Amino acid sequence: MVTAAIIPAAGKGIRMGPGIPKQFRSLAGEPIVLQTLQVFEACPEIDSILPVLPSDHIEIFQDMMRRAGGFTKISNLVVGGEQRQDSVYNGLTRLDSEVDLVVVHDGVRPFVTHNLIRSCIETAYSHGAAVAALSAQETVKLTNPEGWIQETLPRDMIYLAQTPQVFRRELLVEAFRQAKNEGYYGTDEASLVERMGIGIKLVAGERWNIKITTPEDFVWAQVYSESKARTTVIFEGMQ
Repeated sequence: MVTAAIIPAAGKGIRMGPGIPKQFRSLAGEPIVLQTLQVFEACPEIDSILPVLPSDHIEIFQDMMRRAGGFTKISNLVVGGEQRQDSVYNGLTRLDSEVDLVVVHDGVRPFVTHNLIRSCIETAYSHGAAVAALSAQETVKLTNPEGWIQETLPRDMIYLAQTPQVFRRELLVEAFRQAKNEGYYGTDEASLVERMGIGIKLVAGERWNIKITTPEDFVWAQVYSESKARTTVIFEGMQ
């Protein structure tokens, strides 16, 4: 199966506050989006990568990529749309004809691992669609618009969706086509497939596979990056 990864990184990052979009901010000395792309570049199961970027940052990204070097799988740079769903759709229209499986992964989830990518791809290959997700650890309350609790939901049935989300190409293209025709916008790719009545298999996600969205997320990511670096130094020193 030929597998392509669409990496949406076209958001404005409003929740991160003023400054450059979060995906281009430096984390441990390197832009977040480049760290994400490097994971997919090094993943043997990925054949091609399509970053989706803001139109006014294409040249900036190209310069970043040249300075970083080592990218051979990036087949196209795609201009993003108004919303995430539009951006992923733009990526779908630029896929090579031989692509069978499509991986969609947030450009601001740089701590994804090869194991998680591989598990999602293998599950989608077997079942047609797969989504990384975490089981809820806290008690989950359903409220009304005024903030009054209406119900306590069964925690063992609640999962928090992450990315990667992987689909057979024809399935994802049809889901996006239907959503576009009906003017429907979902919060992730899986929601578009779900509304067609298609089953999606969950894959156990990873706690550190966070989406860097807020200043608090960025602080956590800095601490985690520093911790990883220290661990690597200690491990290499023991060899």
